[in-house]
Amino acid sequence: PISGEGRDYREFELANDRVLRIRILHPDPPEHSTGADVIYEVYWDRRRMVRLAAIQYKVWDGETLYKSDSIASQLDRLHKTFCSNKLCEQFAESQRKDAYRLPYCSAFLRPTDKLQHPDSRFISSAYHIPVCVVERSWQDTVRGGQKIERKYFRSEAVTHRVFEELFNANMLGSKWLTYEELEKLYREHKILEADEHIIIHAQEFGV
Repeated sequence: PISGEGRDYREFELANDRVLRIRILHPDPPEHSTGADVIYEVYWDRRRMVRLAAIQYKVWDGETLYKSDSIASQLDRLHKTFCSNKLCEQFAESQRKDAYRLPYCSAFLRPTDKLQHPDSRFISSAYHIPVCVVERSWQDTVRGGQKIERKYFRSEAVTHRVFEELFNANMLGSKWLTYEELEKLYREHKILEADEHIIIHAQEFGV
């Protein structure tokens, strides 16, 4: 159920005192600053903790994505904003540091199929590829450019359905951050406006 909405986000109830917030970063400047189109956030209100996954969408033909200056720039910003800030490094004092899960990657490229008809019910077969995997998967083309092909990354990527299930189950995405850590990161990149705060919006539902 939708439990809260804001100017650029919508929240959905999850189990165990948690909510999923989907933050849309278009239009500029936040997308230009971070390289992300969408940020998924899971809030744990009781512990005042949050974890996230930042996504950059790119349309491809289903098999190959060609590198452009725009893609390179956006991936570089993704890496600087999320990877270089060590959101993918679990802290040693974590009570769950030995728990089984995927690595704490926080930034992903999502090559996305182009839908041919506006009313199509076709579901995209998009992958979520960790930025670090993308960086080492580029292949040179005969024309002097670079491309990434499905066969070079599919063993290190997850489909959109798997991504959603694992992220909501705390088996994929960044490490847990405090609200204050996330707010500092967002203010540095103008994701939060001066009068905005990280607040949990709740709504009661009748039985």
